[in-house]
Amino acid sequence: MSVIYLDNNATTSVAPEVFESMIPFFTEKYGNASSMHTFGGQVGKSIQDAREKVAAMLGAHLLRHGKRFHCRDVRFAGAA
Repeated sequence: MSVIYLDNNATTSVAPEVFESMIPFFTEKYGNASSMHTFGGQVGKSIQDAREKVAAMLGAHLLRHGKRFHCRDVRFAGAA
């Protein structure tokens, strides 16, 4: 019998490619991204790179206010 999971509001499985890309952050790059030291700074750089990649895929611009990031000018194909 196969299982059909219908509670994706609470949790859902992660795509295999996402899991693979996150492994280093669970095992070797686990530093605090807000830290001033290099170990954490490397993680912070990875987070910034990921934000920029997602923003580019969405056609958005990232704005930084302090330690918070905001998106503006998000346009979706086919949106009115």
